[in-house]
Amino acid sequence: MCLSAGIKCVSMSNFRAAFQYFTKGVSLLGSNAWQSQYSLCLELHNSVAEVSNTIGAHEQNFEHVEEVLAHARTFDDTLRARAAKVHAIGGSGEFHEALHEGLSILEQL
Repeated sequence: MCLSAGIKCVSMSNFRAAFQYFTKGVSLLGSNAWQSQYSLCLELHNSVAEVSNTIGAHEQNFEHVEEVLAHARTFDDTLRARAAKVHAIGGSGEFHEALHEGLSILEQL
């Protein structure tokens, strides 16, 4: 339910509310959610990572990116999180580091 509400908020450009819904959804996940609800976990963590960039919450971005990288089953499952990380790095003014991170991702494709 939190995922659907967050997606609806994003569609209305209400990114702060979307961030709250997505983070609430993450907080409601059980301890073995990555095993039992993989798709939901992946979607919620990716959504938090992406939306956090729009509200300047770069630390939260990095936390959720790391969560995805730690639990993703395939490289393709990490692409949204990796892209969100590049945006966060660039958004914090570290353009050279963002470029380096982006090129690193491209090399792995």
